[in-house]
Amino acid sequence: KLSEVTRAIKYFTAKRHQVDQGRLARAKSVPIPQFIGFDKSNTARCIWHQDKSPSMHYYEKQNRVKCFGCDKMGDVIDVIQQLRHVNLSEAIKILLNE
Repeated sequence: KLSEVTRAIKYFTAKRHQVDQGRLARAKSVPIPQFIGFDKSNTARCIWHQDKSPSMHYYEKQNRVKCFGCDKMGDVIDVIQQLRHVNLSEAIKILLNE
């Protein structure tokens, strides 16, 4: 199982390094709450699993989310990929309004 995680991390890192870093940084700066409705305590239902009560928390300073139900976490690019079912380059285009 650890080797699968290691491979996934290497793949993920390699893919993001192939993208223009300026575009990537601009895309990552788009606030996640533009796409997910969070309550006053910065929680919402998880986008990665069926959630009966809010278990996903938004960290504003890092512009990242973490679900305490399924343990998944991500940035705005991961959120767009999950919500829109698109790949990395399409998610960046969506975030940059291209």
